[in-house]
Amino acid sequence: MKRPIGKHADLVKQCLDLLRLYGALAWKTNVGATLVIGPDGKRRFTRYNAPGTPDIVGCLPDGRFIGVECKVGKDRLSDHQECFARAIRVRGGLFIAARDSTAAIEAELSYQGAKAQRGLNERD
Repeated sequence: MKRPIGKHADLVKQCLDLLRLYGALAWKTNVGATLVIGPDGKRRFTRYNAPGTPDIVGCLPDGRFIGVECKVGKDRLSDHQECFARAIRVRGGLFIAARDSTAAIEAELSYQGAKAQRGLNERD
């Protein structure tokens, strides 16, 4: 197992790097909401991404959807994240909870038969 990662942002970056090494098209997502004031002065509450959306989403080389939720320390999946994970799996996608390291991703992708593809990235 790789050295544990202390910060959430560091784990997300390492997971993205690993997914790209395996040929996945993947990116970080954010979930939240903001108040937007339009040109007419009206205020609107705008939500971006559904509650429970994984930290990382993407497409594996075989075409399947992948979602990765990164957790560090004592963090646990929320009810919304558990629900989103089930929705991904029911539809044939792959959901991975990466806890403190990229080991879960490596193990799952190896189990799925994926091979690391040195030099491949999202621009290829």
